[in-house]
Amino acid sequence: MRTTLTVDDQLLTALKQRALEQGKPFRTVVEATLRAGLSAPATPAGPSGGPYQLTPVAMGAPRQPLERALALADRLEEDAIAAKLAQRR
Repeated sequence: MRTTLTVDDQLLTALKQRALEQGKPFRTVVEATLRAGLSAPATPAGPSGGPYQLTPVAMGAPRQPLERALALADRLEEDAIAAKLAQRR
């Protein structure tokens, strides 16, 4: 079946290069690439082939007290609210 596709220039170049390297027609390479993409698993696989999992790592205690950071965040939020209220007047 004939169809028209709009393909990114870099992708088109890569497909043409692969067709040249394999000595196959461009159409055959495009079809094989599409088939491979459609048969690939829908979820990304981790290094072992299973679902990707992260290993938690302890980062130690915070270098600064969290209360200090929370106080700064509160002060910044209060300043922002005060600035909005001042603009309304």
